[in-house]
Amino acid sequence: ICRRDDEIYKALIIETKGELYADDPTFLAKRDYVSNVFVNENNRLFHYEKFRYIYIEDSMGELNIQTSIRSAISSFFR
Repeated sequence: ICRRDDEIYKALIIETKGELYADDPTFLAKRDYVSNVFVNENNRLFHYEKFRYIYIEDSMGELNIQTSIRSAISSFFR
């Protein structure tokens, strides 16, 4: 979270799940909603990229997980 004037200016949503949930229909529907509806609609409402969503699965391997998170943080909060 990045704050400006005591309000949230930007929020990076990082969701982590185990490989077990990769094909779970309930999780996939929620993931799709957050990444394609919530983020897009709110960014449109605020007129800037206030939210970004990334999904991290435990099967990615530690190095890929760390790289993905660091990359998302540095590109979103610069």
